[in-house]
Amino acid sequence: MKRLCAVVCFVIGMLTCVCSHAVEAPLNYEQAVAHVRQLSGDGRYAEAETVLHQLQQTYPDNPEVTAFLGRLAAWQKKYATASAYLKLSLAHHSDPELARLLAQVETFQQLERSAAWELSGETARAVDALERLCSQEREPYESCRRLGLLQLKLGEADAAYQTLSRLHSRYADDGDIALMMIRAIGASSGQRAALNRLEALPKDWQQRTDAVALREELLLVVEQEKRQLQQQELERLLKQRDLGGAHRFFEQLPKEEQAALEKSDPTLHYRLRQQNLRLSGLLAGDSRGMPLEKQLDLAVTYRLPWLTTVLQGGWVSRYGLHDAQVGAEFYIPLTADHRSTLMLASSFCPSAAFLPRSALRAELGQGVGSWEVALGVTRLTFADEVVHLVAPRLSWYLPNGWSLTEQLHVVAESGTISTQTTLMWQPTYRHASRLGVTVGEAGERLGDARDLERFFTVGARVETEYRFTPVVSIGAELFYEYRERLYKKTGGGLFARYWW
Repeated sequence: MKRLCAVVCFVIGMLTCVCSHAVEAPLNYEQAVAHVRQLSGDGRYAEAETVLHQLQQTYPDNPEVTAFLGRLAAWQKKYATASAYLKLSLAHHSDPELARLLAQVETFQQLERSAAWELSGETARAVDALERLCSQEREPYESCRRLGLLQLKLGEADAAYQTLSRLHSRYADDGDIALMMIRAIGASSGQRAALNRLEALPKDWQQRTDAVALREELLLVVEQEKRQLQQQELERLLKQRDLGGAHRFFEQLPKEEQAALEKSDPTLHYRLRQQNLRLSGLLAGDSRGMPLEKQLDLAVTYRLPWLTTVLQGGWVSRYGLHDAQVGAEFYIPLTADHRSTLMLASSFCPSAAFLPRSALRAELGQGVGSWEVALGVTRLTFADEVVHLVAPRLSWYLPNGWSLTEQLHVVAESGTISTQTTLMWQPTYRHASRLGVTVGEAGERLGDARDLERFFTVGARVETEYRFTPVVSIGAELFYEYRERLYKKTGGGLFARYWW
């Protein structure tokens, strides 16, 4: 047992001596360098770096070791570490190849900084740094490529095209640069020019996945621009009230383009149809037990750019008497923006029993911002008298389809005054509602000489209309009128329109 312990102690002592000698013995430089080359060639950078640090401890003033460390760090894209080692090596000896590597490392450091600035939102600093690198042709491919991409991102299409076209002249066989330049052309000169350049590329380039995607993107933008121009033309014609021109423009488009316009603007079919034929019927009874008041009306509204015409005819039964009349209204824009308008209206009933035999009306209106001010004058000729009405009006057009109108009716001969307040809501082209309230000394409707007699009057009228399709709408109205010491009248009616 004692002999075994002695043998173990002897072996341990020998191993300790050998290891101590190995640690203290300096590395063989040539063998170590060869080992580093082998390790780095195999991609075992961490092991190679360990050997180089051991060499650096043994040969602290050897510039070749620090140069190796710098190259190793550059291969691993540790540019700050590489720069420090390369500068240390060049401080001890001159090496043109090492100096070129240092310049590349510093360039990649600036590229990294520019990427960090871009991510943090400091795009101006990133652009300045990339412009310097690109103009100095320091890593021109990467610096100019990144500069072109950043310029495209910032919407500087012309600058991006200039940058990428210079790069394309040097790397004409690079498909990525060619497609980037075509994208810049699309943003700068237009999608059609970009499509032409794309179609001029070699066939195998055109079949690339990114080239196919770019082509689809350009075609989509071309279609969107085309549709936008079509919408602008339709808006121009509709704003000018040229419905005939708008119809002709729309109808000459291919069916698929018509469908696309309708999809982008669901109200288009309704807006193109603003001419209509209106048929209405009304029944009313009053508290005196008189026969029901009946009324049938037919009206046609036709719009031209310079004139809107309403032709109408009607039959009225009131107090057991029957009258028929015809009339017309003309709305004339006095300015190109339709802010100043003149309305002229007339109606005739030569054998009238209670309606005026003739009615002539004129109203001059002027828009001011969201307001419209108007003054109207009406001459009513009855069988035994002539009456003149003066009707100033103030309208206020509010957001979301609301409008409020206040109008006075003044009978010049008797001084009778009534006021009519109308609140209208038209949120879409399909629906419109109106509430009117009349307070004063004249009737709710000024169609009969007895409506102009001085009696305290309160009246209300509600009307609503809904356009079920672009060509058909249906509406209804209800009204109530109280004339002190005369009657209470209630009634309602239905109407329908055909639009074209």
